Amino acid sequence: MKFDTSFTITAIIAFIALLSPIVTAIINNHYLTKQKTLEYSETVRQDTSQHKQNLFEQFLSASGKFISIPVNTLTYKEENEVINEFSIACCLIVPYLDDDDRKIMNNFSYKISNFNRGDTSNSDVRNYFNVSVVPIIQKELQKL
Repeated sequence: MKFDTSFTITAIIAFIALLSPIVTAIINNHYLTKQKTLEYSETVRQDTSQHKQNLFEQFLSASGKFISIPVNTLTYKEENEVINEFSIACCLIVPYLDDDDRKIMNNFSYKISNFNRGDTSNSDVRNYFNVSVVPIIQKELQKL
């Protein structure tokens, strides 16, 4: 039996030409799947970071309102709304804090609950907020 080399070479080239698009498609799909997975992970990370940032900003806004608004400018109803807003914001950020930071936030909430709006010497709450709470928020936002 005699093999024709030109036919053998042609058959090999034809076989490779048939397999080449299939192999290329498999490789492309594999990397496309990896790329989509990475894009999805990045989107989730960005959404989570944005969500956390919004929660911490909401907390800063609510606690700042509570501490800085003079008592004579708020009605009882408005003051309750500010307290509710602060309470909700505080509860929303607690899951993102570690144990030590939770204790500081708990102390801050306790100080807020005992906050006497008529007393102008409430600098303890303001100082505690600036010295203890704000650095926690800064640390958490830098993690994002």
